[in-house]
Amino acid sequence: MKKGLTELVFILEQSYAMAGIKADIIEKFNSLIYEYRDARKETLVTTIMSGTSSVIFHDRIGLEKVKPLTAEDYITEGNSVLLDSVGLASKHISTIQKYIRSEDRPEHTVFIIAASGRNDISKTYTAERIESIIAQRKEKRGWNFEFWGVSMESLLAAHKLKNKTAEIADDVGGPDDLTEYVEDILRIFENRKN
Repeated sequence: MKKGLTELVFILEQSYAMAGIKADIIEKFNSLIYEYRDARKETLVTTIMSGTSSVIFHDRIGLEKVKPLTAEDYITEGNSVLLDSVGLASKHISTIQKYIRSEDRPEHTVFIIAASGRNDISKTYTAERIESIIAQRKEKRGWNFEFWGVSMESLLAAHKLKNKTAEIADDVGGPDDLTEYVEDILRIFENRKN
């Protein structure tokens, strides 16, 4: 293990639901990068943009090479494959850390997930699977996970509610009104937190 080395992994949801906090996410990202630079912490940065597909924006680059995030970099529109992005990023970083020399393995690994908890169209990973992966990485590898925008519990609850809504909609014969109703409830819940 390389003492003092931190691996920062950002997963930034780009759905339209993030538009209201876009400026805050950009500010938090840039502030954290500056904070690590000021502290002279040796850091590798990975950034995944999670729109309708996962796009690797930075792939384990040195902190000194990370440019400030801009509104042109972080575009919020449409839906997101957030759960797939979290799963794939976790697998990517886990695989790299497994095969690199132990003396090059980071002392700390921190995932920062900026999410709304809505508009997810992931196909590969479920909320339950991501919950399991996060619990395992925390327990067995000491990884840390931070959430900007919505907590992990809220994110998982929203996905479970969305899945249940789809089941009920199938039973009653139509998803449109029911889905809109649930999204309204989630927006109210989200606004009460702010």
